[in-house]
Amino acid sequence: MAPFFLRLHILLLRVSFVLLAAFSGQVNSFVNNNNNYGTVKGNMLYYNRISKAGSSTMLALAAELARKNHFHFVNAPGSRYHQPDILEVRRMLALPRPSFYANHHAIIPLSSPLLKGRPKPININMMREPIARYRSAYDYGIDAKSRSQSSAHKAVERRKRQGVCGCAGLDFNVCANRAPTQCPRNTQLFTLAGQRTFKFLLNSTEIKYFLGNGSSRCSREKQMFAYTKAREHIDHDYTFVGISEEFELSIKYLEKVLPQFFSGASKLYAQLPRERVTSHASDELTERTKQIFSTDPCNWANLEIYKYATQQFHKKVNGLLMRPHSNTRGR
Repeated sequence: MAPFFLRLHILLLRVSFVLLAAFSGQVNSFVNNNNNYGTVKGNMLYYNRISKAGSSTMLALAAELARKNHFHFVNAPGSRYHQPDILEVRRMLALPRPSFYANHHAIIPLSSPLLKGRPKPININMMREPIARYRSAYDYGIDAKSRSQSSAHKAVERRKRQGVCGCAGLDFNVCANRAPTQCPRNTQLFTLAGQRTFKFLLNSTEIKYFLGNGSSRCSREKQMFAYTKAREHIDHDYTFVGISEEFELSIKYLEKVLPQFFSGASKLYAQLPRERVTSHASDELTERTKQIFSTDPCNWANLEIYKYATQQFHKKVNGLLMRPHSNTRGR
């Protein structure tokens, strides 16, 4: 009997070593995957979507992914572009977990008093080349196919009331070319379309200072202020800021770092109707139009923060995926 128990003891030891090695391999694999892929833990995603920067595509994906990956998806209704208040933060944080909460509101910095003593959300956003985004917003305002006919009609009538500077019935390039001599304010990237990138990238105090009294928002001081603060939020408050010109690559990155929300996103993205991944006329910008907008001092911060976000995007994506860049666009 003794040899039997001895053999059994040796067998059990061998099995224990095998299980221990396997467990250690799983642990090391998990740690290495975290180090390599930077998988972000968390069950509350906040997407304060910048308009005309791929958000329609992202929302369509989120709605499908919510069913596939079993999370709660909310595209918040209500007024756009306002600053979140304590009531809205409470509503967001009271949602069933995991939750994907999207709106057209400002960033909620992780250090915000609104989040004091509360779980911190995972902040993400998408950005788009500012002049192309401005062109897209200009076209969207009067596009009865993309929005209601009544809204498009109201936009047309509003442009007519503005006279020559309203550019009613004019192609964007024509409107831009007449701006320097007839309507200088139209060369500012937040005038005609009214959709300001910094409404999303600055908090309430910062946006009030940038748009408020004192020196002009076009002054070097205000432009540097807006750029610096937006850069701080990208660095410290956003887990990820994607680029709509690199939409497919943005989705692949999110699949890696936030699989609890974006697992399977690339496959779903490839199945979306083609009209959701086009840029329409937004690419048809003349060199003269680009030159007009890029040399206006009022646009310096807008253009520079996009350049910075693009640089940070490629650093993150290249370090994670090591893949060639895609040119597929989101709308």
